Amino acid sequence: MKRKPLPYRPEFVIVNKRGQVFSGMKQGYYDWSDDWSEAKPLYRENTQYVLEEHPHSELIDLKEFK
Repeated sequence: MKRKPLPYRPEFVIVNKRGQVFSGMKQGYYDWSDDWSEAKPLYRENTQYVLEEHPHSELIDLKEFK
């Protein structure tokens, strides 16, 4: 019996209006970095709270980011 491959789930990087990338959480706060190599890729459903707190941020597909 063969297993079906899982469907591709795109990942995104969040960029704020200052050109910084979301790099995770530190001590309960959103952390942003000028170093784009520190970007934390997230699935779309995991970006909701960051985008609510920072409404002028945008999502970039990880395929386009690299």
